Amino acid sequence: MKREKRNCTSITLWKSTFVKVLVIELLLYVVFSSVPLGSALRAELMQKYGSIEAGIRLYSVPKTFAFIVSHNAGIAAAETIPAFGLLVLGGSSASTAMVINAVGAQHSLPGLLLMLLLFLLPHTLIEILAYTAAATGNLLFIAMLLDKRVVPGVKVLAASLAVSFSLILFAGALETVELGLAEVQPLLPYTLWMPVFVVSIGAYLALSARGRALLGQGALK
Repeated sequence: MKREKRNCTSITLWKSTFVKVLVIELLLYVVFSSVPLGSALRAELMQKYGSIEAGIRLYSVPKTFAFIVSHNAGIAAAETIPAFGLLVLGGSSASTAMVINAVGAQHSLPGLLLMLLLFLLPHTLIEILAYTAAATGNLLFIAMLLDKRVVPGVKVLAASLAVSFSLILFAGALETVELGLAEVQPLLPYTLWMPVFVVSIGAYLALSARGRALLGQGALK
């Protein structure tokens, strides 16, 4: 009974921390996609965006998927570095939002509006959740380290990173398909929400018990 209670406490703490990190992350996107950008900075951001976009368009489907996943997994891994990873989360969110801001200005659209439209794409939301999971593990690891619970902290960090990488793989597959569909019709990527919903429910039912067990181990010692 005592073990189960501590298990539930750990899960509750992870969830509450996750929600707080997610709110902060979304606020960063909203703020930095809305702030006015100087012409020099806007030009620099557009050059960066243009070079990445041009490269991706030349890739084959497998190479596009590999590029997206490796890039996002690198960010998530960096976000698990104690303390420093939180700066990575903030910097990554801010820089992405500013690039979107610059792209919006290039097309005479408010950056915030373009950001909101991107949030409606399936891969965007899942990608953000992946980064949030990594940063959540970082915060809880630091808290447990300060409480001299190193091994449980490492377990929680590892479980959070596993959740993050799983979401990144899913988001990478979705983004790869979305890029292909957008070439046919710009609105087609939004139709992927139905399979995303089905897969998400199935994954939750299949893995929730295991995920709870992994995360709950952090509270046992």
